[in-house]
Amino acid sequence: MVIPPPKSVPRQANLVALAKMLRIDPRALQYGDPDGRNIREPGKAWKVTAADQLAIDAFLALPSAQRKAIRDLIATLARAQATAA
Repeated sequence: MVIPPPKSVPRQANLVALAKMLRIDPRALQYGDPDGRNIREPGKAWKVTAADQLAIDAFLALPSAQRKAIRDLIATLARAQATAA
């Protein structure tokens, strides 16, 4: 798949913020990484049960509006849990 070049260059502050969220070097966003070696998530082992994996797969199969509703529900539950703790 070929990705077309951007029509404009984001501001440096936005590139830095996005790179921080993605945990990558801002230069990889600005100039690209031809080999794709530096753009990946840190090597963490995720331990997911089979039931959780089925739930994740079902979530990903939902239409975007329903995924948003589920994300909002999770955020609400997380806030309630944080205030209860």
